[in-house]
Amino acid sequence: MAEAIERGEPLSAAVRSARLRMGAAQKLAVRLGERLEQLGPAMRQQLRDSQQLDGVLRDVVARFLYVCFVVFVMSGVTTFIMLRIVPVMQKMFQEFGLNLPAMTRLVINASNWYVMNGWWVTAPLVLFVSGLAVLGFLHFVGWFPRDLPLIWHLFKRYDGALVMRGLALAIARGMPLPQAIQLVADCYPITNVASRLRLAAERTMGGSDWRQSLLETGLIRQADAAVLGAAERVGNLPWALEEMADSAMRRQIYRVQAALQVVFPVVLLGIGGVVGMFVVGLFVPLISLIQGMT
Repeated sequence: MAEAIERGEPLSAAVRSARLRMGAAQKLAVRLGERLEQLGPAMRQQLRDSQQLDGVLRDVVARFLYVCFVVFVMSGVTTFIMLRIVPVMQKMFQEFGLNLPAMTRLVINASNWYVMNGWWVTAPLVLFVSGLAVLGFLHFVGWFPRDLPLIWHLFKRYDGALVMRGLALAIARGMPLPQAIQLVADCYPITNVASRLRLAAERTMGGSDWRQSLLETGLIRQADAAVLGAAERVGNLPWALEEMADSAMRRQIYRVQAALQVVFPVVLLGIGGVVGMFVVGLFVPLISLIQGMT
């Protein structure tokens, strides 16, 4: 990258030459800062909160990959138990003429059902979890496919916050709103977001209200539009855009953290319940077998 900069290339081109992997916030900051000749402020603007959200997402991905690893290992162990251990134990009790405990009969029935029919039910779930694990790995290595429609909708509020920050920087430099929206669209690295912003810029240049145009893109909410309208009337729009972007970023982080705190314990309890059922179901008959032999 240093060599590219020494050759006179701009930072955005030097980053591409060095094949550095950056998130959407950093790419937007570099491109927008160069166009506005405000590279330092643009990069500082995006750095803190984007790193905080990225840290939260990495925590989510790390825990999810851990759960996936545990589930895959547990699936292999329980499959071996259902195919090898449970039939042998069932045959032993039949030879001794003993009645199996209720929990053991439940484990045996569940094992027989799974061997005959259950894998048809769990196969789609395994494929889904495997796909999520692949997405998590891609996020870690910087190849996350953010342009896919379904994935983009999960990050819509995050992209909206980045757009408002970009607009705040452009408007603070004295750029008119239609041109500012068009500039952010040209610099935005996510194709879905860029196309929506270009449509909003065209509508605004055609005479439509800029807030309504942005609202129709789905990047801002009705409450955001109302606050921005009030700020525009009093001449404080850049500050309001920054504040609404900070608020949207904080809400996104809180939602991700809340979902993690709720879902992760529930998944662990579910895994523990399955393990407990097999442990109890296979340990209780051993006691019954010893008592029957004595």
